[in-house]
Parts: sequence; structure tokens; C-alpha cells
Amino acid sequence: MEQVLQVVAQSYQQVQTIAAFPLLIAGVFVLIVVALGVYVAIVARVRADARVAHLVKAYDTVTKELREAQKIGHFGSFVFDFRDLELSSWSEEMYRLYGLMPREKTPDIHTFLRLAHPQDESVVREMWTHVCTTPGPFAFSYRIVLPTKQVRYVHVEGNTLMDVETKQLRIEGVVHDITKEMEIDRAKSEFVSLASHQLKTPITSIKWLSEVLLRKGSEPVTQVQEKYISNIHDSSQHMIEMINDLLNVSRIELGTLSMKIDEFDVKELIENIREEQWHAAEEKHLTLNITYDDGLPHLVADRNLFRMVIQNLISNAIRYTPANGTIECAVSRAQTDKEFLFVRVTDSGIGIPKEERKHIFEKLYRAPNAQTLVPDGTGLGLYVVKTVIERAHGGISFESEEGKGTTFYVSVPFVWHDTAGVEKAHS
Repeated sequence: MEQVLQVVAQSYQQVQTIAAFPLLIAGVFVLIVVALGVYVAIVARVRADARVAHLVKAYDTVTKELREAQKIGHFGSFVFDFRDLELSSWSEEMYRLYGLMPREKTPDIHTFLRLAHPQDESVVREMWTHVCTTPGPFAFSYRIVLPTKQVRYVHVEGNTLMDVETKQLRIEGVVHDITKEMEIDRAKSEFVSLASHQLKTPITSIKWLSEVLLRKGSEPVTQVQEKYISNIHDSSQHMIEMINDLLNVSRIELGTLSMKIDEFDVKELIENIREEQWHAAEEKHLTLNITYDDGLPHLVADRNLFRMVIQNLISNAIRYTPANGTIECAVSRAQTDKEFLFVRVTDSGIGIPKEERKHIFEKLYRAPNAQTLVPDGTGLGLYVVKTVIERAHGGISFESEEGKGTTFYVSVPFVWHDTAGVEKAHS
């Protein structure tokens, strides 16, 4: 009996051992899984830390390189985030360009206005108002005055991002120091101005002498001589127009295109221009008609600048109108505002191609058909005309059809303002 009990007890222990075996296996498996999990977590953390350290190092490297690039290129970057002011920032070079010490709080837009040159402040204010209210790219240039009184030229370029629904706003961009470029441009403009001025006097004398000969003076000339003299006259006239364009562009860029206000008869001035252009029109058998409203008031303006505007428009019409064509110039008071003089110049010339019209007032630009007809044009005349008219607070527009002709519309006030803004009365 006792032996039987021992066998039973041994069997029970064996059964318990067998029953506990799966639990043991499960426990070991759990331990292995936990160990693997810990290992993986540790390895992942180590790798993540290494990756973060690598990214931080790469970021620092890129930031350093960007900082050096901005320093070498003399440009700074800025961000104005109106959703979260903490995200607004200026780069180190921005502070240097504006002569400011780096600070924790990013300077606001008023800093751009506060440091603007007094003569540019109104323009800068207008531009920043546009930037803050209009989404899309922007670019403008102006002068700044550093705390040390040094003057710099800067070019601002960037983009305005705006949420139409929430009106949330973000402005980001770069500022480039263009002082050296402007100094070089100024030196070139001064050279062009000086050279053009020196050339103008002898060319004008040649033109005047050729006119005397063409008008059949005391000494008769043969038909062949008259042809040669005509060529001299036309070439000298073209040279004078080119020199005048160069002089005016250099004055615009140098900021020396000042106004000398005077009172004069518009009809008399335009008739003088007609007299100057008679030979060019006659040579191509062009009909030049000029009409005037009765009782036009005198113009109180810069005589030379107004003359240049009309002379450019009429000479262009002659130049780009084929033989036997027609040119019409009408001078009147504007219908919508009687305080404005209205001038319309219409030709039956080559016209302006549709795809080229947006460039017509750009400096040095000439449409392909104009280059073909007159290869030696400067592309400066209309640029100067538009600049002068805008200075006079007037307007210019045009209509054109390729192969049929062009009409320019010009309006200028009867009273201009000089550079000091003093208005001179007229009767």
C-alpha cells in the first residue's frame, strides 16, 4: 500500500511538472520578447539620437554656409509671420545691412520705413502697403540711411502669402545691397552724359549748315550735291535725336532731369517741330497734318521736356511709316478734364505686334518689325517720353494694329510743377 502511494505521489509530481512546462515556456518567451523589445528600443533610441545629432550638425553646417553666402553676396533674408510673431525673423546679414545690432525681438516693417532715405520714404511706404495687402511676388529698390548717416541702395524682393478666408499673412524675402552696382551705373551715366553733351554741339552745327545749303542759299548746288547734303542733314538729325535720347536717359538715371517751368504757346512750339521734321516727311512723301483747338491756353511747363515728348512721337511716326503714308496730330483740351492738354498722334505705319506691346515703354526695347525697318534705332525714345509724362503727372497710352498703324494718346496738365513743387499761375 505504501508503495502504491509512493507511485501515485511520483506520478502526481510528474503531472505537475508537465502541466507547469508550458507556463515555463511562455515565461521564457515573454522574457525573450521583453529583452528584444528593450534591445530594439535602446538601439532605436541610440540611432535616433545619432540621427538627430547628424541632422543638427548638418543644419548648423547649412546655416553657417548660408550665413557666409549672405555675407559674401551682401544680402539678408527676412520673414514676417503675422499668424505667429515668434516665427518672424531677420538673418544676421539683414542687421548688418541696416546698421542694426541683432536683437531678440525681430524688427517690424516700420524699421524699413524708419531707415528709408527721406526722399524715398513716401515711395517705400506705398510699396510696403501694396506688399501687405497684395498676395504674390514683389520687388522694389530704394535708399536707406544707416545710423552712421551712410547711404546705401538696397533691392528688396520676396513673396506675400495670404489666406483668402482667414486673411492670415506671411511675408518672406531677401534684401540685396546694390550700392556698388548703383555707383557703377551712375559712373556710366555720367560718362554717357558727358560724351553726349560734347558730341551734340558739332552735330548741331553740321545739321544747321546742311539746312542752309538745302534751302538754296546764295551758292547754287547741283542735283548730286543736293543729294549728298540731304544725306548729311538726315544723318546729323538722326545723330542729334540719338544724342538727346542718351542725354535724357543719363539725366533720368542720375536724378538730374529737373524741370524749368516757363509759359509758352503750344501751337508755336509744335509748329517749330513740324518745321524741323519737314525734310524727313517730304523725303518719304508723307502727309503730316496738325490740328489745334481754338483758344488753347498757354502751357506752363518745361518747354524742352514737352518739346522732347512731341518731337519723339512725331519723329517716330515719320520713321516707322512707309512712303506715301499719313500722319495726323491733334492738339486739344481733354474732354474729361479741361485742366489737361490732350495730344493725339496717329500714323499709318507698320504698327506694333500684339505680343510686343507690353514692352514698348521699356528702356532699349525695340519690336522686331521696327528693328527690320530702322536697324539703327536706340529704343530709348518712348522710355524717356513715358518718364517725362509721369514726372508731369500726366498719362500716355496707345492703340496699334500691326501693318495698319499706331495712335499715341498723351495728356498733361496745363500747369506743371517744378522740382520744388511750386506751381506757377497762368492766365
